[in-house]
Amino acid sequence: MTQADSAVHGALRRSLDSDPRTAGQGQAQSISAKTPLPTGWGSFCSTPDSNHPAHWYATAPYSVFDLKEEFGPDAEDLVQVVDAPTWAKLHQQVAAQINLYESLVWGQK
Repeated sequence: MTQADSAVHGALRRSLDSDPRTAGQGQAQSISAKTPLPTGWGSFCSTPDSNHPAHWYATAPYSVFDLKEEFGPDAEDLVQVVDAPTWAKLHQQVAAQINLYESLVWGQK
């Protein structure tokens, strides 16, 4: 494990502590517009128009292409960009990706 891997793992582990699926029921309601995504994850929101509401997107801090090459079919559900209609649901999508990433990289699957 490189120092960079260790730093990413630590940030991902800390982010799971606030994952609504892994914490108590009260956690799911604590995500607000000010709740940041885990370290390394980028995010943006589309501009709404008369035909499409705004939509949130988050980008993973690692190369999904490389992970899919390394882990093959086990990494099938890993994606570079997740999306959701709300900020809270975006957090859930990111948490799911982090769980999958960790199961692959750290052998928790």
